[in-house]
Amino acid sequence: MSFPDLPPDRVRQVLAAAYTFQNDPAIWADELHAALGPSLDLGQGTLVGLVGFPDQGIRLEHLSARAGATRVHQAVVRLSMLLSPSTLREAFFSGRVLGSSSGRYSQSDFARLEQRARSTRSRDAAGFCVNDSVDQGVMVISPSRDRLTLPAEPSALVRGLGEHIGTGLRLQRIIHAATLEEPAIEAIFDPDGRTQRATGMARMQNALDRLREFVRARARSSSDPIQESGAWDAVIAGRWSLVDRFDTDGRRFVVAYRNPPGVLDPRRLTPREETVTTLAAVGRSNKEIGLDLGIAEASAGSLLTTALAKLGLASRTLLPIFWRDLHGRAWAVSDSEAALVALVRQSDPEGLAPLTSAERAVANGLLAGLSERDIARARNSSTRAVAKLSATLFHKLGVHSRAELASKCSLLPACKTE
Repeated sequence: MSFPDLPPDRVRQVLAAAYTFQNDPAIWADELHAALGPSLDLGQGTLVGLVGFPDQGIRLEHLSARAGATRVHQAVVRLSMLLSPSTLREAFFSGRVLGSSSGRYSQSDFARLEQRARSTRSRDAAGFCVNDSVDQGVMVISPSRDRLTLPAEPSALVRGLGEHIGTGLRLQRIIHAATLEEPAIEAIFDPDGRTQRATGMARMQNALDRLREFVRARARSSSDPIQESGAWDAVIAGRWSLVDRFDTDGRRFVVAYRNPPGVLDPRRLTPREETVTTLAAVGRSNKEIGLDLGIAEASAGSLLTTALAKLGLASRTLLPIFWRDLHGRAWAVSDSEAALVALVRQSDPEGLAPLTSAERAVANGLLAGLSERDIARARNSSTRAVAKLSATLFHKLGVHSRAELASKCSLLPACKTE
């Protein structure tokens, strides 16, 4: 069994509901339900629930039904919360988004649910379960008269909708709970884009300029139905979300909310832009990026130019620092490639006067455990050039191996890597 594809108009309705602020999270859930439910209905109506995840448990905060789902259906959902909290938590955090009761619960637990739902003539249920990457979740449940067999992996459309709904839920919670002093709010603007406060990465001039630009663009309105709904926007590769806030006397502010570490707003760079930008951040040339991705060198350059403009960065040389500050590691690359980002963080020359900047960069790479080939790729140079720099810096420092280099640098704080 698979749910039918959502037509474009329905997708827009779901996205608009996900990103529309409501005074009550339960109202937000019901509006989302009204938009998404008809596409998930298997003939017995649908239910929507808001849940919290205290400690290792699960707490049902809101539950409502539409289009024929009954109070008995609601009772079965409440029972499921008691049977196996760990199983339900896994349903929200597994990344599958879509699953069935028969595929989630043990045979004994599922038999109890099936017995409880007998009067509804339901034998199974599909669950669309999304988490906000913090401690809340939303689910849309569709009872079924038949046993269900769902695909092991959700479609790209279902997975994408799940990301947007999770982001909408997180921002819905934040706008209710956070004060303007919340550390995650890194910038505050008036509706015309004048800065009231900026902290953290938002103080970087390029970032602040781009944030102001987005705030002013919001003020000029847009043909985008998501923006027209008075919602929020993702900016700078999903690092921040712009959220409308009101103080006690009704004045409106626009705040730049920093998304949780490792969690990016899905309204960011396109997947291809992400890949190209990340490869550039670890030192790939446009030609190498084109070869890696099977596209023309000119296409790689065009994608990178577009991404840099979205990020508000003047040059690709700023990318490694940007990604490192943003994520602590390069985005969407292997661990070994992520370590290459360290090469752009030059050591303090104090105590290392004999080394040139190029030699210090190679030394940092060697200390990070990288091969000469990896260092060469990061520096966009040849392995032979890196080998020559290695030999030179070894001679200058009076060492003969990486171990001796590490030992010597442990006495020189300026040479330590992060």
